[in-house]
Amino acid sequence: MILNSKIQSRIKENYQIREDNLSDDYACKNSAYKRIHSLKPEELSLRAPFSRDADRILHSMGYARYIDKTQVFFLTNNDHITHRSLHVQLVSKIGRTIGRALQLNEDLIEAIALGHDIGHVPYGHQGESILNDICQKYGLGVFKHNIQSVKWLHTIESGHDLTIQVLDGILGHNGEKDEYYFEPVLNISKEALYKKYEAEKRDHPINPSTYEGCVVRLSDNIAYLARDIIDAVTVNLINNDDLEKFPEICKNILEIDSINEHNLVELQGKTIDILVKDIIETSFDNKNIGLSTEMSNFLIQFKDYNYQKIYHNDKLLQEKMKISHIFKTLFEHFVKDLENENLKSPIYEDFIKLKGISQDYITKATNEELVVDYIAGMTDRYSESRFRSIVLPIRRTTYGE
Repeated sequence: MILNSKIQSRIKENYQIREDNLSDDYACKNSAYKRIHSLKPEELSLRAPFSRDADRILHSMGYARYIDKTQVFFLTNNDHITHRSLHVQLVSKIGRTIGRALQLNEDLIEAIALGHDIGHVPYGHQGESILNDICQKYGLGVFKHNIQSVKWLHTIESGHDLTIQVLDGILGHNGEKDEYYFEPVLNISKEALYKKYEAEKRDHPINPSTYEGCVVRLSDNIAYLARDIIDAVTVNLINNDDLEKFPEICKNILEIDSINEHNLVELQGKTIDILVKDIIETSFDNKNIGLSTEMSNFLIQFKDYNYQKIYHNDKLLQEKMKISHIFKTLFEHFVKDLENENLKSPIYEDFIKLKGISQDYITKATNEELVVDYIAGMTDRYSESRFRSIVLPIRRTTYGE
């Protein structure tokens, strides 16, 4: 369908106004977009390139699987805890608020935010650690979810042809280290992206190449801080005695006398508000983007508390050996299926032959690499069902087809 010429003209005018309102010194303009392949011509004014990227991510298989990839509390039957699908939306919302204030490209922020955790494996960071151990054992190199996110959206699932800026932001989002002040690299090219990809695989530090990518990296940290405490209380991992040990420096900055199960929503709101405003104030008209020294320390203290009380909690870690057994069993079983060319194996129907998976990738990948990527793309429930089908006998009502 072709739009009425008058409407087209108005759309182009409005697009140009939005483009002109982006910061000349810091924002990544839509006109600066770069794709590795550029398979199709684009009408920029109707749907800007980075907005198109966000849509492509939303319609990907990887995004659909967010719904059953838990953020922290895997193997927990509670519909109120945070899954990846909610987390990436929170990151997007926080990031776009910051981006709007700094006159950055909100479409680019949204696309990076929506795609940044596509590479997360079943059972959260524990699953990632276990899969990394398997990769190291079999000489497959390091496994990191940010690398896997780029690999899935760029190499494994075909047809997306995302912009280099979005892929770069996804690759550079991983902010587990206590770094909250960045100067973007501002080098956008296919060669630069591939070089950073290899550097990240060697565990060399990398920063995003755009201000928008830096915003997502910071927003990712903000989004899960208080939310993880809310979830931890919801599933009774921590209680009021644990909340009383919340760092005094954090309570003082938030102007909250005490933390308890009744004011956690206030804790979350104030945490997001104070960190977002600090990023805006610190970064406004500044070639660097990040938090002030005071708020960086606040964030470090907050995260340390979460690590002690939540992420390293023995109750949360008690199933790690069983999860490790699941991953090892899945890996060895499906590698054997590929070696034996067992075409009835689920790895064929649910991965290799799946519509949308790049056949160029399938042809070039080793058996071990195929299985690692298959496992990484699994949801929590799917990995459990595949494990059960391998180790438990099948109950039948009939032996017919």
